[in-house]
Amino acid sequence: MMGEEGRPAKKLFRKSKKGGRELRLDRPPEVPLVDPNCKFDSQPLYVDETGGSLHAYQLEGLNWLRFSWAQGTDTILADEMGLGKTVQTIVFLSSLYKEGHSQGPFLVSAPLSTIINWEREFELWGPDMYVVTYTGDKESRAVIRENEFSFENNAIRGGKKVFKMKKEAQIKFHVLLTSYELVTIDQAILGSIQWACLVVDEAHRLKNNQSKFFRILNGYPLQHKLLLTGTPLQNNLEELFHLLNFLTPERFK
Repeated sequence: MMGEEGRPAKKLFRKSKKGGRELRLDRPPEVPLVDPNCKFDSQPLYVDETGGSLHAYQLEGLNWLRFSWAQGTDTILADEMGLGKTVQTIVFLSSLYKEGHSQGPFLVSAPLSTIINWEREFELWGPDMYVVTYTGDKESRAVIRENEFSFENNAIRGGKKVFKMKKEAQIKFHVLLTSYELVTIDQAILGSIQWACLVVDEAHRLKNNQSKFFRILNGYPLQHKLLLTGTPLQNNLEELFHLLNFLTPERFK
C-alpha cells in the first residue's frame, strides 16, 4: 500500500480550468496539505477522479464530517434511508487518507446483508484505499488474519484460535469491513488494534446500552466514532440517548 520503491512520485498539482493550480493527491502526502476545517465549495479533485458526483447535501455532509473529525467530536450521520450515508462515509474516510490526515486503520461494522454493498461503494468512491472484508467461518478468518492483517510474519500467532495483534506490527489494510457478530466473536484480535475511526452502520442496533455489542465496542481503542442511522428517533428519546452515551459517555451519563 506504500507503493513500489523507487517509483517516481506523481505531480501534486495540475492546471485548473481557470488557469491556476489544483491540488492532486495520487499518493497521500507525509504532511497534511489540506486543513480539515476548511469547507469545500465543490467536491475535491480526488472525488472527481472516481467519476462520481456528490449531491450538494452530500458535500455538506462531507464538510461536516471532516470538521467534526478535526474538532475531535464523535458524530451521528442521520440522513434518511436512501440519501447516501454510505457514500458520504466512504468519501470522508478517503479524504482523511488522501489528504494525509490518517492512513487508518478504519473499522466499518455493518449488517452482514449490507457488506457486499459497502464493498461495491468502496471500489467506486475509495479506490485507492486497501479494503479487507473480514467475514466467514473460523478457517476463512484465520487465512484472512494470516495474509491480510499485517506485512510482518508472526504478527498474529497462527491457528484457529484468535490471539492479539502485536503492538509493533504494521497494519496492512486501510479499512476492515466486518459484521456486528464478528466484532463480538473476535474481540481479542480486533480489540487489540488501535483504530483511527469506527463506523457503525444502522447504529440503532446500539439502542440498548446493555447489549453485548455495545459493551464490547466500548472496550475497543477508538480515536473517532461515527454512527450511521436513518432512524435516530425511531421509537423514543431513550434510544437516541444510548447512541449519545456510546459516543461521549462523559457528557451523556
